[in-house]
Amino acid sequence: MRGKLLTRAGISDRQVGRQGDLGAPIRVLHTNFHLGWGGQAARVFVLCRGLKEKGVDVTVAAPRGSVLVRKCAEAGIRTLDNVRFSKGFRPVDFLHDVRSLRRFILTNQPDILHTHGSQDTWSGAVAAFCVSNAVRPAVVRTRHNTFPVAYSLLNRFLYRWFIDHLIIVSDSVRERYARFIEGGVILPEQVSTVHSCIEVERFEPDKVGKAKARETLGLSSEGPVVAVAARLAREKGHRFLLEAMASVKEKFADIVLLVAGEGNQEGVLRSQVKDLGLSGNVRFLGFCDDVVPVFAAADVAVLPSIDCDASSASIKEAMAMRVPVVATNIGGAAEIIEDGVTGLIVPPQDAQALADAITRLLRDETGRARMGRAARAAVIGRFTPRNLVNETLAIYQEMMERGRD
Repeated sequence: MRGKLLTRAGISDRQVGRQGDLGAPIRVLHTNFHLGWGGQAARVFVLCRGLKEKGVDVTVAAPRGSVLVRKCAEAGIRTLDNVRFSKGFRPVDFLHDVRSLRRFILTNQPDILHTHGSQDTWSGAVAAFCVSNAVRPAVVRTRHNTFPVAYSLLNRFLYRWFIDHLIIVSDSVRERYARFIEGGVILPEQVSTVHSCIEVERFEPDKVGKAKARETLGLSSEGPVVAVAARLAREKGHRFLLEAMASVKEKFADIVLLVAGEGNQEGVLRSQVKDLGLSGNVRFLGFCDDVVPVFAAADVAVLPSIDCDASSASIKEAMAMRVPVVATNIGGAAEIIEDGVTGLIVPPQDAQALADAITRLLRDETGRARMGRAARAAVIGRFTPRNLVNETLAIYQEMMERGRD
């Protein structure tokens, strides 16, 4: 929108609120279209909870019945659930959402409208455009994935006139906006990288011993264990990992691969396991609400993605459990893992490279332990809720202090 930004109090590192010289709390309206629970909704929830703890006046707009609305309500975060954010172009639903968001903006006058998905970004941006400059919020858009962004007339119009700042969850996402930046649709200073976080306190390796975790999962206390926690979807690259495991099995006959997750590729992958002679080595665990025992049981974790992993939570969770990760050089993996220090980076769609990296780690117990310690330290230093909240607050502060011409 490149319009007026309200200038309120600055943001302290400790709290934003009505006390002292800080003035009235900053008001932020977050929007998210997901009904279910996943990385994007989890990030919105953790961010909003942290903002609320800082004294920010936060409201979350999400569809009625969504997991995000329920969790926000339980956490005492105000919600607006009179929105639909339907997929595809549904004019009736779109106009309903624009009216609902516009009404909220007029009544509550948020300083910032922070959108998180395509559907809610369009509804929110149009709603913000349909109010006067006196109450129009600055619009922040977080792009949570690495899917291509069409350089269409509509998208150019959206980002040129309606979006004041773009947050990306890894530097790899910036590549998707290269034409927008080169064409002057988005200014370089309008883009910030803020990685997603994990709640590190949930991933305490000393609380869950390897032997106990393996017992819980029905595994032998001996023998190497590799783990992957990801949706069973084509873009996650499980088929290349299974090919790699056939090679690794030649060196470690008793190796076990734990596959945590569910998805539309499960049948295909089960058939591949049988064809490769890995039926005794691969355990499909289904959806795991708690992956701590999975990573606690593992010697090595793997994420063999071939596309669209922006800032993987699975990588960070394994690292927090002091488990070195072998990941493909897709999306933000190389931004999370320091190759050779906290894990290993290999080319995508290369089963032999995966096998070699896994074998290298399994053969070097001392190096594996050293890498695991460095991995946990990296997560604690860079990928906590505190990092997410403070980095986002800094963006809000800069926007409100400087505004846009």
